[in-house]
Amino acid sequence: MSDNRKGRESLWAGVFSVGKTDIHFCKEGLKINAKVYQGMIRRVMMPQAKRISPTNDWIFQQDSAPAHWAKSAQDMRGVVFQDS
Repeated sequence: MSDNRKGRESLWAGVFSVGKTDIHFCKEGLKINAKVYQGMIRRVMMPQAKRISPTNDWIFQQDSAPAHWAKSAQDMRGVVFQDS
């Protein structure tokens, strides 16, 4: 999809076999580093995932963005998803 907006916007969304999350747009110009990414998982992704699939019957997937693979993000996901 192409439009006339300058710059790039970051967004997050989730798709489940039983529903979908809201689209979350990040603030314009926000750099998604490991700290921002971890906050987004805790404040945005997990509450919506639990609402859509309370039994945690889902698989978490991500791309290879550097924030996703930071050691602190890897460690945090182990705790967050184990507690779900």
